[in-house]
Amino acid sequence: MFQFNFVTFVIKILKTSVPSYIRLKLVNLIHNLNMSRGNNERILFLCPNDANYVFVLWGIWMAGHTAVPLSHLHPENILHYYAKDTNSKLFIATPEHETLMKRIAEQNKVTLHIVGHESNVTNHEQTLHKFDENDNAFILYTSGTTGNPKGVVHTNKNVWVQTKTLVNAWKWSSEDIMLHTLPLHHVHGTVCALFSPLLIGASTVMIPRFSPGVIWDHLLGRQGQKITVFMAVPTIYAKLIEEFEKNCKNDKEYIRSYMKNNVRLMVSGSAPLPIPLYQKWYEITGHKLLERC
Repeated sequence: MFQFNFVTFVIKILKTSVPSYIRLKLVNLIHNLNMSRGNNERILFLCPNDANYVFVLWGIWMAGHTAVPLSHLHPENILHYYAKDTNSKLFIATPEHETLMKRIAEQNKVTLHIVGHESNVTNHEQTLHKFDENDNAFILYTSGTTGNPKGVVHTNKNVWVQTKTLVNAWKWSSEDIMLHTLPLHHVHGTVCALFSPLLIGASTVMIPRFSPGVIWDHLLGRQGQKITVFMAVPTIYAKLIEEFEKNCKNDKEYIRSYMKNNVRLMVSGSAPLPIPLYQKWYEITGHKLLERC
């Protein structure tokens, strides 16, 4: 039963909301990973916050490997540390990160694969890996507050159970539209804010780089979509409040009314939420932030 569920989770996006050109890129990536790697390799990858992240992660999983997502915010010495700590034999990057990742790959004597440089395949059925609930899905690193970051292994079962639990608890539906502004190398940005909407077939609007003004435009429907779910960390909410005080205060009644009537769920997580911040956000938007542990 689990295997069917996890396969559904991983490939559902291919059959529903992913354009055909992305599906083709994914199939070619899986084929190339299968042709050039052994079983269950740890693969580091660096992608922007867009569809490339999703299809590279899905490709790594569907080829039977363990994914290790990186962030463009990581300093170069930390990327070297991750490479050595995981003993990765393959890096994947999108073209905008090629220069950085090429340096890391050369110094660690690791193969670098650039997204879009795959060879084409026609028979993709043979490329798919058979999932087991105890296989490793990905490794997420801690922030390293008390020393070097620690790699935390998440199995397929762990990812499935967490995602399914959140879909049920937060009443996700295919009608939801998620505004995604979080880093994609922690649980909050992946399991909570990305995998949950993907599993249920909801839409996700991904913001490549944080900008308070851009986020407010999306939250207020000025970019064409009516956002229904938003998740952030306390520092993001603090920046949004600063932006409100500087540039949005004259529309405070409209903003509170719009947010109350159109956004159904707002979550804060990854760090303690100060009470004054919670109260100020409620004053501005009418939303009592759900604090995720």
